[in-house]
Amino acid sequence: IVLGAYYFDEDGSQSNELLTSVATVNGFPNAPLFLADLRSAQNESQALFGQATWHLLDDRLHLTAGLRYTDDVKDYSVDSAVNPTVAPLVTLTGQQTSEEVTPMFNASYDFSENVMGYLNYSEGFRNGGFPPRITGTPTFIPSYDPEFAEVWEAGVKSTLFDGALRLNAAYFHTSYDDIQVAAVRTDLPPEPAGIAI
Repeated sequence: IVLGAYYFDEDGSQSNELLTSVATVNGFPNAPLFLADLRSAQNESQALFGQATWHLLDDRLHLTAGLRYTDDVKDYSVDSAVNPTVAPLVTLTGQQTSEEVTPMFNASYDFSENVMGYLNYSEGFRNGGFPPRITGTPTFIPSYDPEFAEVWEAGVKSTLFDGALRLNAAYFHTSYDDIQVAAVRTDLPPEPAGIAI
């Protein structure tokens, strides 16, 4: 039997300034334009997990079951301004939470002292979040949802010919829901004139 707990806490910040020179900004001729923002993130994750193994049929059959409870919270904020002399400071905030229970099951059988077969099933997830870069003058913080995976594995492990040959084989299959991939959106409205990003 294995029992455990996990805790993670992280704080981070990033400051960005982009400078350019344009002819006119909001009616101000030859106004220096800059995009300034301060991004802050706080991530907290905590989990409880346990696992137990039962040995049956003269210790030839081994059954293992595990369970993990995870609670994740991500807070993200952006303070941005396009030339504060002509535009006010804008503060945007967002939060992503994930509360999941993920199981694991394993069955293995010792066909002999040197040959073992097994079947394993597990579930996992990667929590949602926010894009690392938000350009222009956003009115909200975009976010993405958690990614979920189910994994099957079956295989055989063997040591043959008095240890002269080790032969292992395994089959893996993973199915995803809401898989997270990097992408560039082209259907967003154009940036205001004069903003260099």
